[in-house]
Amino acid sequence: MQHVITIENGVTRHPLYRMKEPVNLQIAAGEHVAIVGPNGGGKSLLVDTITGRYPLLMNEVKYDFSPSESKMACDNIKYITFRDSYGDADGNYYYQQRWNSQDLDDTPIVADLLPPCKDEQLRKALYDLFGIEEMLSKHIILLSSGELRKFQLTKTLLSGPRVLIMDNPFIGLDARTRGLLHTLLGKLTEMTNLQIILVLSKTDDIPTFITHVIPVEDRHCGPKITLQEYLAHREPDPAHVLSDEKRQRILDLPYADNLFHTEHIVDLNKVSIRYGERVILKEFDWTVKCGEKWALSGENGAGKSTLLSLICADNPQSYACDISLFGLLTGCGGSKEQENMKIYYINALGDGIGAVGYHMDATKTDAMIDEALQALATDPDSVDYRKTISDSIKITDRVLDNGLLSLYFDREYEELTGYTEVLMRAAIVKTLVQIKGIDSVAFYVGEDPLLDANGSLVGSMNDDTFINDYGAETGSLEKTKLTLYFASADGQSLVKQEKDVYYNKNVARERLIMDYLLKGPDSDDAKSVFPSGTKILNVTVTDGVCYVNLDSAFLKTPTGINSNVVLYAIVNSLTELDNINKVQILVDGAQSTSDSTLEFSLGTSYERDTSMVMQAVERDLMKEGD
Repeated sequence: MQHVITIENGVTRHPLYRMKEPVNLQIAAGEHVAIVGPNGGGKSLLVDTITGRYPLLMNEVKYDFSPSESKMACDNIKYITFRDSYGDADGNYYYQQRWNSQDLDDTPIVADLLPPCKDEQLRKALYDLFGIEEMLSKHIILLSSGELRKFQLTKTLLSGPRVLIMDNPFIGLDARTRGLLHTLLGKLTEMTNLQIILVLSKTDDIPTFITHVIPVEDRHCGPKITLQEYLAHREPDPAHVLSDEKRQRILDLPYADNLFHTEHIVDLNKVSIRYGERVILKEFDWTVKCGEKWALSGENGAGKSTLLSLICADNPQSYACDISLFGLLTGCGGSKEQENMKIYYINALGDGIGAVGYHMDATKTDAMIDEALQALATDPDSVDYRKTISDSIKITDRVLDNGLLSLYFDREYEELTGYTEVLMRAAIVKTLVQIKGIDSVAFYVGEDPLLDANGSLVGSMNDDTFINDYGAETGSLEKTKLTLYFASADGQSLVKQEKDVYYNKNVARERLIMDYLLKGPDSDDAKSVFPSGTKILNVTVTDGVCYVNLDSAFLKTPTGINSNVVLYAIVNSLTELDNINKVQILVDGAQSTSDSTLEFSLGTSYERDTSMVMQAVERDLMKEGD
């Protein structure tokens, strides 16, 4: 019997990403599996183990993808998580951009992002099922939550994967489309070699084509059983989502004195919303009275999310409409001042920072600094965040010189705990460097430069010093030293540089290295090896080999840079990590291409080679020659 995926006593190397017991799992050809369990139970950890994201201590995951021509996991396993993520691989788009029609020129349309498909019958079936033809000319940012999921499914299925893993694929789909998706996936399992793994929180979402179930709970991976066995022994859904104890705790919360007492909660009076030529709402009237409970129902793209965005004041067009909340006028045809920067605050849990849009009134640099610092020391409107600079912390002086802003704090700063201090520092720096004329920020306590917990000088900091987790808020920050290799000024040698950065520990170290390589060096005696416009599609590690997948822009070698310098800048930087022995570079997932100007082979695993690294003496001599 062919076993497509086999894990024997699988234990991840990193203790934070381990199940409580070794994972033993076999998925045979023809089996379609549902991984079922509560949120936070370990389903995602199991999927990450299956896909090879987290290397194992021993007995690495075994794959048999035949009859697929490729043996690589990245070619054969596609994993879709269904979130409201509108950005492509570069992450250049933001959620509220969908409401700002003036920003649409920077976003692609659906047709631009759908890959070609050799199987015309499959393409037509997908297009018909999800109504893709009607979406082709839409900007990706204007897709509703349900439409976005249809697009993501279509895009992935057109690539013809051997194994398709989908995390809660039915969330956000209307009842009709959910049923059609059940049917389509079932047909795909009959017509092709595609094997499907669904990650589900609700047992009601298990389709009939699923053959086996793997229950996961409390980081325990149960044995694989047949669907019939699982359904026969599953516990009935509770009558209430919350336990009696949690319900009572909510009822006992001290909210009574803070409630708005008004007859009307929501009033919309002849509200009209349009995006370009597309009319979403036309002279819409709606009143929600105190004590009423409403449910919004409709097909994907009908305007449900738009309506909720008006109530929550997320949609800029809400300020041009006649809208009242709790008896207070929020719209009235006026216009909201456009937010022109972000203020970074510490979140309510105190374990991360996040950005809140802010309109800066000041126009001169000194006044803008004062206004930003005042905002950082003021509680934001959002209950999700708290002020960055507490009342006990005082800034005694500030000096701006040639792009470096020096902030002088009183001695109370020394009382901050290590993690709280790092978060505050990150929030202040990421806020202030947005102001034109400020390139970096340095901290002083009294007259002394700030030192870290190890007694080392912190020095000047900029936005790159604190890297975010790709659209998420900065949290769980750790400090690390990166060793990076760049091209020398003449492009014929490698220049070694070290950089101290704070990073989100949820970010893979290999991805962190590639991000900083792409950003380029900090000094003028070195330069980036990447052509302008290069994007990192993904970075994965399997069996000690790091697979770096770049887009086609990488094929255009920067003028004057030796191809081996390009190769070993990437290889040497990544093999600084203990878990990486070799590096393989791909372009758009392919191991070879006829368009490359590079002199090394794509799809070949390369080991570390430091023979091209320029020594410090050589660099000094080159500087003197200049």
